[in-house]
Amino acid sequence: MTCATALDLVEAIAAGEVLVDAEMRLHIETCPRCAAALAAARIVESALAAREAPEAPERFVSMVLQRIRREGWQTEQQVDRFFNVAVVAALVLVIGGIAALMNLGGVLAAAI
Repeated sequence: MTCATALDLVEAIAAGEVLVDAEMRLHIETCPRCAAALAAARIVESALAAREAPEAPERFVSMVLQRIRREGWQTEQQVDRFFNVAVVAALVLVIGGIAALMNLGGVLAAAI
């Protein structure tokens, strides 16, 4: 176990989101830097747990939902544009193919 790996998990361990395995426990017990980081993270977690969660602003939920809808609409517009361009390109290819088949005699004459 390296300090970098341990330090990446310190906050999740302090929050109780990750269980400490034997390797991590041994590292924290033998590494003063990681032990101090875990102790500090536990202090922060307990301070946050002691505080009451703040209320969301009055229009927060409606504003977030509106933004999600707007971004979804913009994504749909991009997909629609791509689809329309693909349809036009396919039509051009089909019409070009039909025109080439109708002019097959001219193409063969030019090839001879």
